[in-house]
Amino acid sequence: MSPAYIQALCALAKQAEAAGHGLKEPLYQQACQDLGISRAKLLTDLKKVKVGVKRKRRADAGEVSMERDEALLLATVLHEGKRKNNKNRGNMCLRRSQK
Repeated sequence: MSPAYIQALCALAKQAEAAGHGLKEPLYQQACQDLGISRAKLLTDLKKVKVGVKRKRRADAGEVSMERDEALLLATVLHEGKRKNNKNRGNMCLRRSQK
């Protein structure tokens, strides 16, 4: 990509960001005509140039809601339900153990 092409894409990205919902398509169509490229190529190149916002980390990320004993019980039941041909036996119904 040439520097002039990158500058045009950066300017288009700023315009598209400022444009409201439903107003980006005319900008994209005009840019495609001006640059002589397809819409798919334009959007691909815009994605390369545009700085995206990273997704927020979940508030409960890294927390485990299942205790270790419960996880081991579940793993044991699943392992015992496996047949030699790697198929699972029927439905699995687990009851919470009485503590």
